[in-house]
Amino acid sequence: MARLTDLQEIGSWSLFGKTLSVCPLKLVIGLSLAAFSAWELFGGGGGIRGVPLWAGGLASGLLGGLTGHQGAIRSAFFLGKNMPKETFIATGAAVACVVDFTRLAVYMQLFRELGGSVPWPVIGAGIAGAAVGLWIGRHGLQRISGDGFRKVVGVGLLVFGVFLAGGVV
Repeated sequence: MARLTDLQEIGSWSLFGKTLSVCPLKLVIGLSLAAFSAWELFGGGGGIRGVPLWAGGLASGLLGGLTGHQGAIRSAFFLGKNMPKETFIATGAAVACVVDFTRLAVYMQLFRELGGSVPWPVIGAGIAGAAVGLWIGRHGLQRISGDGFRKVVGVGLLVFGVFLAGGVV
């Protein structure tokens, strides 16, 4: 991973007038996410089901720390565990809250050290957005089957992986 981070961009391309860069690390992580998601979606899954949760947590934390995409990597691991949709959502939300509260504490300290004020309106907007997303998700989750949920998550991860690999994200 460290070697991939040090490598120059592979190339660039333009989308709607914006130049996008393809970086080796994001290419590897993105293609891995896309491949794993496609494997799960099209019936090849099952290999991850025997991997212990702690190993998935270690891998998603490590890879997520390197790329900043912990949620996507964790979701890819959980997708292969065939857990109930409610457990999938609750686990991801709980981990995200712990990570975000830790980040907020660090960011608040940095704002203070740099002589700035804590941007409470931004923090409030983020919390409000999370609450609205939770409410929408809760009602949407009731309307979709477990298999449908896995397909939605799998397609979302597949698209995210392709976008990450292509430099869009």
